[in-house]
Amino acid sequence: MKLIKYLLVFAAGIIIFTSCSDDNDDFSINTAAGVGVSVENSEMTVNEMKGIFKVPLVVTGNPNGYVKVKVKVVGTDDPSQDQAIADNNFYVTSETINIPADEKTASVEIRTQYLETRDPDLYFRVVIESAEGATIEPLNACTIAITDRYSSPIYSLSGPWQLTLDDYWGATTVTPKSNLDVINDETGECEFVDFAPALSSGMNLPVILRPGEEGKPYNMSIPLGKVLVEGANFNGLGVCDVMLITMDGKTRGELVGEWNADYSEVTFNETLVLGIMSEGSWTGYVYGIFVKMTFKPLL
Repeated sequence: MKLIKYLLVFAAGIIIFTSCSDDNDDFSINTAAGVGVSVENSEMTVNEMKGIFKVPLVVTGNPNGYVKVKVKVVGTDDPSQDQAIADNNFYVTSETINIPADEKTASVEIRTQYLETRDPDLYFRVVIESAEGATIEPLNACTIAITDRYSSPIYSLSGPWQLTLDDYWGATTVTPKSNLDVINDETGECEFVDFAPALSSGMNLPVILRPGEEGKPYNMSIPLGKVLVEGANFNGLGVCDVMLITMDGKTRGELVGEWNADYSEVTFNETLVLGIMSEGSWTGYVYGIFVKMTFKPLL
């Protein structure tokens, strides 16, 4: 077996978060003619467990300055549709969107809220109320349907999980609550958010959910070769990445989890290595090794 070298010390924190803000020193509204703004889609459907999603806006023409769009959320006109309630079923990050001259698309950011009750589909509309520097095109509103969590098998597994991690050195750590977020419901790409805070905060563990046998939960696997941390500065090694690999340095394929008999938890019995990589190659150092992992959904 290859000698495992465990690196304990970092020259800088493993993950560095940076923030940015818009520089509005040159903020000026478009004055060019022939510029319009619309929504991209007239309808959208999202699951209540989706979390943050975006309603796209589209700018046409050739603006020479910003297009300032103000949107509002309203109910639908269909009496047969149950209405979603703002700041209860969903939250809008901002109702004012400033679109730079060199951008043709923007979006209204919305976050769904899970209320732990089985609900019918809930509806609301995002409407372009006003636009400075552009005319409002006929396609000015998007009707959004929020479906119940259990309407989709993949979203029925999203939410809080308890993660038990057994490491190479015989220690067991428990993450009491790590949210499983669905990244792409078509491909099954998901991630456990902050899956090992005892090791390092801010690392998300990617997993893939795929349909299993009829009437049974989705199968879960961990894709190898995914980078958990990019561009961290390690003592003696310089700037490296942390990647999911196997004990022999394999970076392709997947580790497959197994449900227990009553489908209350998933266990991974294959060893997962958090390898420290330099220019795509394993340095032989690791940031962590888990010989067994057990994941238990809490909802």
